[in-house]
Amino acid sequence: MTTTTRSIPPNGSSQSVCRRAAAARIVVNVLRIVAAAGGLLCAVLFATSLNAEEKFHRVNGEQIQAAFSGMELTDEVHWREVYDRNGTLTTYEMGRKRVGKWRVQAAQLCTEVGDGGDSGCYEVWLSGRKVELRREVSDPSPLEGVLERPTGR
Repeated sequence: MTTTTRSIPPNGSSQSVCRRAAAARIVVNVLRIVAAAGGLLCAVLFATSLNAEEKFHRVNGEQIQAAFSGMELTDEVHWREVYDRNGTLTTYEMGRKRVGKWRVQAAQLCTEVGDGGDSGCYEVWLSGRKVELRREVSDPSPLEGVLERPTGR
């Protein structure tokens, strides 16, 4: 007669060992899923940030008139320019107020501000609320700001 001996783990039954092994496999799989989801989330956020940055496009005279009338162009810190519907331009820069005129001419935004203010005509380039005023297409340093409703600060 042959006898077989079965080894029982010192701290529990064989079912207990199987349960622990299954639990360990579950934990490993959950960690893999979490890691994959984290990677996917990072990829989605990165792609979204790339798409969120729109490209600037040049606008025509009618679009300039519609965008600037009754609005304020500002860098949100140092200066702001209020473009009234009647053609009045009021600028505020470093605590100094100037009043002038603005108009649209030949698909450009033209400003006239006396008393040392910047006057001239600019191409207008938009990307959402962001604005670039360029003297010419290859302007290396356009005036940059955002359009918003006048704040009356």
